[in-house]
Amino acid sequence: MTLIILQTILKQWDKSELTDYHAEKRSYIPDQFCINSPPATFTGDQKCLIDHHRFGSFETDLIFSQYKSNTVRFSQFKVNLNGYEIESEGSTSQLVLNRWFKFRYLNRRRVFEKNLYFWLYEEITLNAILLNQLDPSVFLHSSPYQTIDVPGLNQNENAK
Repeated sequence: MTLIILQTILKQWDKSELTDYHAEKRSYIPDQFCINSPPATFTGDQKCLIDHHRFGSFETDLIFSQYKSNTVRFSQFKVNLNGYEIESEGSTSQLVLNRWFKFRYLNRRRVFEKNLYFWLYEEITLNAILLNQLDPSVFLHSSPYQTIDVPGLNQNENAK
């Protein structure tokens, strides 16, 4: 059975952490990990394994949802589990067996937490691969087949 592995790395910060010091500190957080199941979880139909890592002190997290058992959505990403495609901001990438893709997306959104509204900055990395058999260290063996910077705040100087 063919399996889609999605590994997400979410880094979050607010305005107080826009300094060069904080940017350097965030740069030391890896953007690929070994897959541990649990906490990695399968979608209900066992077609997809989601391995999520989160860094930051905020209560806000990515929300994963599955539609009609063939699509998983979160943030700017839509994953077609039957067609093995990842769509983001109007661009579609076809997954290739045994070759992994890295998607990077910078986001800023307004959130309400602890009775305050503020801008929450996020760097979302999605590592994705199509495999015939689970390999927990698949993202550590090699470099990505393709790296895609998804349009967003990627060009914004303030999102260091």
